[in-house]
Amino acid sequence: DPASQYYDASSSRDNPKWWQVDLQLVRRLARQVSLEEMKAHKQGSLAGMALFNRPRLSVQHVTKEEWQFVLGLEGHEAPAAAAKAGASGRGSKGKAISKQEGSKE
Repeated sequence: DPASQYYDASSSRDNPKWWQVDLQLVRRLARQVSLEEMKAHKQGSLAGMALFNRPRLSVQHVTKEEWQFVLGLEGHEAPAAAAKAGASGRGSKGKAISKQEGSKE
């Protein structure tokens, strides 16, 4: 929409540059699964995860298999180093789990 403050003339419906992602809280994790903890699996179950191939702080695609693996980590006790890093000020309520609506796959 050219009237929008976010309008980008170089983006088109046929070749979009930007995507809107709608998220909805489902539940909170029992504990925070840290980046360091996930990195411990980047040569295994999370080898193809976009987070490790294109690291940046933004919304990235996560496959169902990757998400299930990360949720499985929630049920394990955090390694001492990861737990110590997680307790350094991010809050004690854990991370939120969201589901994506209207995603393009």
